[in-house]
Amino acid sequence: MQTRIALLAAVLLSACQQSETPEQQATRTQAETDSARSAITDGNARWVRWVNQNQPDSLASLYVPNGVVMPPDVPGATGRDSIAARLRPLVVPGGTLAVTNENVSVSGPIAIARGVWSYTAPAQGGNPA
Repeated sequence: MQTRIALLAAVLLSACQQSETPEQQATRTQAETDSARSAITDGNARWVRWVNQNQPDSLASLYVPNGVVMPPDVPGATGRDSIAARLRPLVVPGGTLAVTNENVSVSGPIAIARGVWSYTAPAQGGNPA
């Protein structure tokens, strides 16, 4: 009997909840997009600063403790220590990184940022710039 009452209460509660109006949804979506854009812009600024100041170990702090980085043509790295080790050889002293966001889209907990980045590094030993 208690299960039936709890189930009925849950059904009634969900039926009483008002859905978002289109205006409320648009306002919420814009707030989520603005928040994601701000977080992505801040993360990109730190990434650029740390690469340009030759601080590759700081880059790992941008990832959650069990985060994964998957650079092209090499195995991925999981966890901040592995991420730092994977990124260390990619940051060349004297290199310059630039990042520009073109668009940020948000859908629930997922944000997608499109943009352009460029990295210029000086010649190292026998390797060209």
